Amino acid sequence: MEGAQIGQCLLERSRVVAHAPKERGFHVFYQLLAGATPHETNTLKLRSADKFHYLNQGGSTKLSHVDDGRLFHALRSALTFLQILPATQNDIFAVLATILHLGEIQFKENQDANNSTAVLNKEQAALVASLLGVSEAGLLKHLCSRTMDVASSSSVSIPLQVQEAIDSRDALAKVLYVLLFQWLAATINAAIAPEVTTSLSIGILDIFGFENFDNNSFEQLCINYCNEKLQQHFNHYIFKMEQEEYAMEGIEWKAIDFVDNQECIDLIERRPLGILSILDEESRFPKATDNTFLEKLQQHLGAHPRLEKNKLGKEFTFGVQHYAGPVQYDVRNFLFKNRDTFRPDIIMLCLGSSRPFIREIFEAVKVLAVDTPAAAPGGTLGRKAGGNAKMITVGNQFRNQLHVLLGSLHETSPAYIRCLKPNKEKSPGNFVDMKIVEQLRHAGIVETVKIRKMGYPSRVVFRTFWVRYRFLVPKLMKSLAAASATKTISDDDRGRTLAQHLSRAKIFQGEGGEVTLLW
Repeated sequence: MEGAQIGQCLLERSRVVAHAPKERGFHVFYQLLAGATPHETNTLKLRSADKFHYLNQGGSTKLSHVDDGRLFHALRSALTFLQILPATQNDIFAVLATILHLGEIQFKENQDANNSTAVLNKEQAALVASLLGVSEAGLLKHLCSRTMDVASSSSVSIPLQVQEAIDSRDALAKVLYVLLFQWLAATINAAIAPEVTTSLSIGILDIFGFENFDNNSFEQLCINYCNEKLQQHFNHYIFKMEQEEYAMEGIEWKAIDFVDNQECIDLIERRPLGILSILDEESRFPKATDNTFLEKLQQHLGAHPRLEKNKLGKEFTFGVQHYAGPVQYDVRNFLFKNRDTFRPDIIMLCLGSSRPFIREIFEAVKVLAVDTPAAAPGGTLGRKAGGNAKMITVGNQFRNQLHVLLGSLHETSPAYIRCLKPNKEKSPGNFVDMKIVEQLRHAGIVETVKIRKMGYPSRVVFRTFWVRYRFLVPKLMKSLAAASATKTISDDDRGRTLAQHLSRAKIFQGEGGEVTLLW
């Protein structure tokens, strides 16, 4: 092995601020709290994981089989091995601590006409501002309001409501984690890059699975959209290409029907009238709300067979019939979360930090703050008015990254590892039959088993087969062409017991064919 490169794609940023019951957030936070030195604990104002909002939502902050403190020491050793200086390591840990302390900032509603918001615990905001190296007043302003350009040289400050302020806080936490992650990936890549460029490589993709919670929001829509695309890729290689090869080689067999999820993918990503496109359109207009987004969905996609209307008692929801089953999505805060990219006002605030490391990681997104247009042309749904014509939304970023990822996958010869959850309790040795069967069906495994049983998993061109097995009938091999020799070998007593077929250019054999020939 000459070296390696880490690719950054589809980082699950939502896990920074929220996670499901009986789950944890990113492990590094728990490791930091368990393994930090007394000096680091005092300097960064750390405490136990169950005291931090971003870490205690799952109900359990410790894993019985995991020593977080030991893993933190291993992490520190790995950073040292990669020649990351101790001072820089301290900066990394300070950013992680900043994220945790951001989650402790609370808000209250002001009694005014704008329903504006104020920070309830300003001492917590002061701590975060100190760790970020920015002014407390500047941080308070950007957490409780957002700045919008209204002309080429002017802007207005729009007060946020309490939930919007919470989302603003969470957005900053996610931005910090994303930028730190990107910086680490780039630094590690510089250390482990191969000295000589080669076209031969092996790639490993670890992706999050299909999600369906009691309350599903924008993050779940993105994750399930990703799973729809990956399932289609799985379908393409395991089913479509398999059946196409049989047809091309002239082999008659009963085709297997599988669920083609293109209809659902079109519902989500099609331009200009897919869910993400309509969401982007609404995100560009100051007066748009989550309700207007839902109305647009019903107006333009209400007749789509994969879109479910909101159910009784759930007026803020819409449903999507995914390949893995129906999911209801709550549209509240969809627009805010979709706009949650890198806010120019927060970028500028952090670019002015007194801490060099904060300035360094924010340099990567500086262009988004200094090159932001003020107005937008009319929208694709016929609306006029201003917004941000070049606003890079989360949904659009996610879609573009996903298309790049799928483009890379289509250029490879993939192999799949399907991970199954045996039970909801995560208890060892407990396999819940219906849960396993449900996952097997959703992952397309049942159809894969069918196609393996009905088809020919082993396929070899005639000449390769002849070279490999000519010793079985040595007397005939000198006078036969590769195709004839293959037929002679396959007609041998050992070959007659096999499920096999000779096509135009290959011999197709049933499972275990080669073992039977050599028995």
